[in-house]
Amino acid sequence: MPGLVGFAGEFDPENAHNHIHTMAKAMSDQNWYKVETYIGEDVCFGRASLGLLNPEPQPIWNEDKTLCIVMEGEIFDYQESKQELVHSGHDFKVNNDAEFILHLFEEQGEDFAAQLNGAFVVAIWNQEKRELILVNDRLGLRPIYYAFYKGFFSFASGVRALLVDLALSRIVDPVAIAQMLTFEYPLDNRTLLTQVKLLLPASILTFHNGKVDIKSYWQLRFKDDYEFQKTEEVYIEGLIYHIRKAVTRQAPGDLPAGINLSGGLDSRLLLGLLSEDMEKESLTAYSWGIPGCDDVRIGRELAHVAGVQHHFLELKADYLPYVVDNAVKLTDGMESCIHIHALANLKDQAKHVRLLYSGYLMDSLISPDATRNWFANYDDDTVRGILFDDLNKEYLFAYSEHEKLFTKRFHIKFKDEFLDSFDKVMAEAKANLLFDWQNNLELLQRQRRFTENGNEIMRSQVITRTPFCDNELVEYALAIPPGLRLNQYIYIKTIARAFNKLAKVPWENTGYPLVECARDLMIRIKNQTRWRLQAAGLNWIPNVQNRPYADYNHWMRTTLRPWVEEILLDERTLGRGYFNPDYIRKHVIDHMGGKNYANRLGVLLSLELWHRQFID
Repeated sequence: MPGLVGFAGEFDPENAHNHIHTMAKAMSDQNWYKVETYIGEDVCFGRASLGLLNPEPQPIWNEDKTLCIVMEGEIFDYQESKQELVHSGHDFKVNNDAEFILHLFEEQGEDFAAQLNGAFVVAIWNQEKRELILVNDRLGLRPIYYAFYKGFFSFASGVRALLVDLALSRIVDPVAIAQMLTFEYPLDNRTLLTQVKLLLPASILTFHNGKVDIKSYWQLRFKDDYEFQKTEEVYIEGLIYHIRKAVTRQAPGDLPAGINLSGGLDSRLLLGLLSEDMEKESLTAYSWGIPGCDDVRIGRELAHVAGVQHHFLELKADYLPYVVDNAVKLTDGMESCIHIHALANLKDQAKHVRLLYSGYLMDSLISPDATRNWFANYDDDTVRGILFDDLNKEYLFAYSEHEKLFTKRFHIKFKDEFLDSFDKVMAEAKANLLFDWQNNLELLQRQRRFTENGNEIMRSQVITRTPFCDNELVEYALAIPPGLRLNQYIYIKTIARAFNKLAKVPWENTGYPLVECARDLMIRIKNQTRWRLQAAGLNWIPNVQNRPYADYNHWMRTTLRPWVEEILLDERTLGRGYFNPDYIRKHVIDHMGGKNYANRLGVLLSLELWHRQFID
């Protein structure tokens, strides 16, 4: 996966070259990755990249060689600011994103970070102060992990690169393990290792004189006070304006581009924006899944309406064992193996496109998973119960199962801290209305630590852009009143207003178009007729069946059964001391007998395979 590596502090200069090179190679998931390293007296940097974004050699130095920068990612729409820097006397020799950021930092110090619009992580070294600064984007779209031990500070875009140092403790974080099984991802800044942390979004980390300091330069929060005097029409027009501007900012240029197209709203909206903003023949839409599934059927129709070429990528029942080790590596074990389908056909996509667009974040910004009952203030205990249940989905291990799932010895290690860790993230997401409180928590935790993993997987082979993460668009969306965000109301209205033809294609969630039209009427008449005939006793008439893009429950009972049993029933797995062996055996047996435990087994599989790859 493209990313940065580096270290500073107390290190052996004779081993520095080998250490930084090994770290960079750990991030190189393909043999064609471009790897660069720099070895200084007090700091070492490395970068592994696709060689497409900011391909010029790094680090880049300022004019008097007092500052240098390494960067992974990209920023957008900064030409005016660049001209101001030129007028201030700064000399641009490389003319790329990294050089602009370096000169902006020279001019404005730490205030520079809030002005950057993009997905990035940068490391800046101040030669005179002997000071290292790490900065990431507002939403943490490019992960950066760090560890500080024995006077040695190291950082990397993947935990696996930090693990090349044998001095780094391999002690597993029991709270993170419990969170994985309860929520499907770790919360806050946790990783599977106690000594390694994830840099939170919009952070400036400074390492100086053997000390680490972290401050935030921006906060992702819905507004406490909304401008209710604005009309619905004003909000819709404003949203259309900002999403169009965001996509224009992230135009593909000369890169062959693609979009993963499903039956949902995010990719539908993004398809409409891209197809009006670029030549249709230069955009390719992909839909993957089981043949005949709703995502593929709807995706194909949407592409046809938009006039864009469409390709179907089959998600085969046996794909998982072939890609899972790579997926576990790319996500550092923090993603369930039943959510790695982006990797199934990525190699084929990368042969044809160098850039893939993702509709990530839009639905959580303007169509939260909340109810009208949440338009109120509740006492903290009630909020705690509601929000905990919202994160602890019914298909995962329940909190009440912890004593059965974990061994007594392991359970004691995290029992007291587990709920405290949830209370911490809940308090950080606090809002006046429960509606916004839940929405904040969703954006700060599930979207960042779970959904974003799909984009990270894609970035291992292609550039991935997420236009709906644009700074101005996010700021605008955070000010939309909750009443307009409820039940996808403003989202549907926006698509209908901007792309009426695409809105006439049925939505997978309801089976109906997003607007009233002849097709909507025909579907409703057909369904009403079916229900009336069934009510009259004609029960042989089938109901409309949802066809999901994957069926891991069935696959794990059939095609994948030997593979699942071989891993989860192995003595290495059962003997780790984390889980009650009988409870794991029971889950495997019950699943094979017909219960649907794929979500639970998927997390268990990822955790075990991560241990085998990096800990054993």
